[in-house]
Amino acid sequence: MAAIDERAVRRIVERARDAGRTVLDESESLDLLDACGIPTCGRRRVDALKGKAGLHEAAQHLGYPVVLKGIVAGLSHKTGCGLVHTGLGDGDAVGRAADAVVEAGGDGLEAFLLQSSVGSIRELACGFVRDASFGPSVMVGFGGVHAELVRDASFRVAPLDEADARAMIDELRTGGLLGPYRGGVPADRSSIQRILVALGDLGLAVDEVAEVDINPLMITSDGAPVAVDALAVLSD
Repeated sequence: MAAIDERAVRRIVERARDAGRTVLDESESLDLLDACGIPTCGRRRVDALKGKAGLHEAAQHLGYPVVLKGIVAGLSHKTGCGLVHTGLGDGDAVGRAADAVVEAGGDGLEAFLLQSSVGSIRELACGFVRDASFGPSVMVGFGGVHAELVRDASFRVAPLDEADARAMIDELRTGGLLGPYRGGVPADRSSIQRILVALGDLGLAVDEVAEVDINPLMITSDGAPVAVDALAVLSD
């Protein structure tokens, strides 16, 4: 995994600051992960004014099926607001989803985010937060929509090395899902470890980034971890 591109991170941070925001939208948050060398899903951001024409062009570039999300000013969590549409297999499906996103987003809709679909039955959550007592702390745990119910997570204070990250994963009660679950390919634990190390490095390198939440970090059929949703928060 490449070293953190601090210049790219600071450009993302400065754009948000200049706009008076302390919360990055999903597109910006995924761009932040890219700058840290963390694998993310293929995607295209399309300005709301470009509408369906821009979305169809982006979908042709990404290839079907795709996921469509709406980026709305001041809204961090979109799933329960009619702003996320998955499994879109053709242009007509994208067009219908776009109409629904426009209606749900209203005047606050700033852009569409079109993503490649990433299939997985295994999901993790990971991130970091600036703990008041310990400073930048990294988390990994069971991910997806049921993460708050399962409550299986492990924490370490940054900086981490890969041995620390390996121990975090080993502590998870649900860690068996990362093995050859139901005859599938085991998760690439080394890549997951490098993601955790990178999150800690980000927290130490860029004070302006206060929090990063990746959920889910999907484990694809070939075992590779891919971030499909992220939220980053800047310090006040």
